[in-house]
Amino acid sequence: MPKLSVKQAEQRLIKYALTYPEAVLEHPWGHDAAKVRGKMFATFGGEANPKGEFSLTVKLPVSSEMALTLLWVEKTGYG
Repeated sequence: MPKLSVKQAEQRLIKYALTYPEAVLEHPWGHDAAKVRGKMFATFGGEANPKGEFSLTVKLPVSSEMALTLLWVEKTGYG
């Protein structure tokens, strides 16, 4: 399978996020954010960071501890 560009990966994830019931896409702070009933559950970085990496922030109330064991996962700077 060919490697996706950052923009292609982001578009696929946004498309998936919008499959949730009542999900909408809004643009706070100039970035795309998926929300359900006004509550944000995912934000998308929009562009690759200086290392060419994709940025995605999600709320993981149940699985955050497990997710942090993955090499490419880190906590956000704000909590």
